[in-house]
Amino acid sequence: MSVDINDFSLEKLAKGRTWTFGNASTGDVFSQSLTLASGGRILGYTHPNESTWRVKGGAIEFVTENGQVSTRFSRMTSVDGRHEMEGPFRLGGPGHLHYLKEDEALERPKNRTALVVPIHDAYFIYGINLLYQSMGSDYDIVFVFSTDADRRAFAAMHQASSFLDYHSIVLDDHFSGSALRLVAERNVWPTVKKFLAISLVHASYDHILCVDAETFILRPTGWTEAAAKIVSDACWYGGVLTETHMAERQIMHASSLGLAPAAEHEKIRALSHDWGLYTWWWDLPVYDAKTVPGFLDWIGWSANLQFVERLGHSIFDHITYQFYTALHCGFEIKLVNGLAHSLEFSNAGVVATVHRDIGPVRWTNAYAYAQAPGFFRSNDYLAVYHIDRKSFPQFNLL
Repeated sequence: MSVDINDFSLEKLAKGRTWTFGNASTGDVFSQSLTLASGGRILGYTHPNESTWRVKGGAIEFVTENGQVSTRFSRMTSVDGRHEMEGPFRLGGPGHLHYLKEDEALERPKNRTALVVPIHDAYFIYGINLLYQSMGSDYDIVFVFSTDADRRAFAAMHQASSFLDYHSIVLDDHFSGSALRLVAERNVWPTVKKFLAISLVHASYDHILCVDAETFILRPTGWTEAAAKIVSDACWYGGVLTETHMAERQIMHASSLGLAPAAEHEKIRALSHDWGLYTWWWDLPVYDAKTVPGFLDWIGWSANLQFVERLGHSIFDHITYQFYTALHCGFEIKLVNGLAHSLEFSNAGVVATVHRDIGPVRWTNAYAYAQAPGFFRSNDYLAVYHIDRKSFPQFNLL
């Protein structure tokens, strides 16, 4: 029976098993048990023709040390419940068919939460730190790279270890050159990467959180429980925007209306208090995975130039999602009177007040954390964001 799955699901499947690798044409077995590991590493077998591996265009590819594809396993079947792949060996002339046959499933944690991390080369070191901080976590990390060269450069920065586990999505595997040029022109890399990632990973998880690489993990466990509570509470909070918050008002306006159907714009205006509240970076930016297909349909998602043409730098993905869930999933958007802006730049005192009067959020900004690290650790906060920032604008309580 043939098997047809997307690239992300294929990578998860490939990494979750050991494989027998051989030549079907000659009967040679090159490795009885190899493992396809994070960062394109092949464990249990060494040869210049199979230096690294990757998933591209619906197939696993083995790549030489010079970057040439040696085998593309373009045919995948399931035989008696075990997966088999085969494809022509491209370096040895016609008639050589290589195969991968599933040996056994690996014992891996079945994490139900994914951290989607859009990343670019200037912030690779933050991504490496995130990997080390996430050992033993109850979430999977999914890095979204711009190019395959970026993916390989990142892999070269960390050692081979089964504990440094992550999944990779490469943007230019899915978008045309013209679409990517427009992404660069409009500087919408993070937004496009997040939309692509949630479209590929939602079937594999219960919860998805899109976070930046410059996030410091305080606790690698408790994320699934925290995400589930946010979904269960079904409420997004936001601080008040005054007339001086012009940039934030533009973000709320663009994020709520830019991708939404025109027929719902008036409802959105009312929910947004005439774009007078700001919900960005309040609590963990959770996507309830079962709502993602409906959300993507609502915004007209497609990995093509036409979708990118609808994007602007002021469209923030999770704000768009918040309005979708308020309209179609029973969520509430609640204005917090007395608090200007949001918790994105708030000091430790403001965050502690929200913690006491409304309920604990599960992450905080670097400015607040540096003021009172003991408070956040003792109250089981999970992470600190914006650790790359040196200054934080302050907004007075109303």
